[in-house]
Order: sequence, then structure tokens, then C-alpha cells
Amino acid sequence: MNFRAVRLGHGQRADWSRSTHVRLRDGVRADTDQGQRVLDHIRARANTEGIAAIASIERGFPAGKKNLDARAAMRVDLRHMANERDAGQNALNKGLLELGWLE
Repeated sequence: MNFRAVRLGHGQRADWSRSTHVRLRDGVRADTDQGQRVLDHIRARANTEGIAAIASIERGFPAGKKNLDARAAMRVDLRHMANERDAGQNALNKGLLELGWLE
């Protein structure tokens, strides 16, 4: 199976019915401790290619947004981390992973 990445522009919403997996980008570290907790959580559940099913990372996901329900908070973090580094005004914890699906 091959990972098919979804390319999202700045401010574009993710289609969570299509995005079923994440792929970690090689050799990247998060800019903050919170971001690194998320990466470590995903890495512990990812295969050797750095790909993990979103369903497999949902339980226990260390989301940053505590005012949202667990799934919504996870999606906010994943979408933010899938942004390109130069998208928006804050480059922290961006460009760390890709959203997509397996085909």
C-alpha cells in the first residue's frame, strides 16, 4: 500500500472523511515540548515508514487544546502540524507530518 498525501493550502480545512492516516516527515523535531509529545505519541504507533492510522493514535492523544472534545482537539493539532512552515504567522510545530490515506 502507498501513502497518498493531501496537499492543503493555508486556512484550507482538512477532509477528515478522506484523511485516515498521518505520515511523519523524516528527521524533524517539534519546536515545543507539547509538539514533541504529539510526535512521540504518533511515532510509537507508526510503522517503519512513519505512517500511522489516525484511529490508532486517537486514544491517549496528547492534544494541546483542552477546551475541545478529544477528537476535535486532535484534529486541530494534526491539521496545524500538516501546514507548511511558512503558512500563517506562526511557524512553530508546522511541517512535521502529512495527512492522507493508504491506497
